[in-house]
Amino acid sequence: MRLAVGLTDEKQMLGLGFLAILFWPTNLTWWAFLLAVFISFSFALPIGIIQAVTNTQIGLNVLTEFIYGYIQPGRPLALMM
Repeated sequence: MRLAVGLTDEKQMLGLGFLAILFWPTNLTWWAFLLAVFISFSFALPIGIIQAVTNTQIGLNVLTEFIYGYIQPGRPLALMM
């Protein structure tokens, strides 16, 4: 079932995630959410290639924790999002 006519599922999920960080007390700023989406989108292809060739899955959790720990110090809840 479609929530809105003409919108793709990706746009709907991006909008719902954006609304969730804005209206619930997550301590995550809107620009940090967009940065997280950009990081995951840009690393999807290289991580997929590494997994296809070596059958080893590499996660982004350590990289993103370092980045958000530096960008948003003192916000541990935002780090767990």
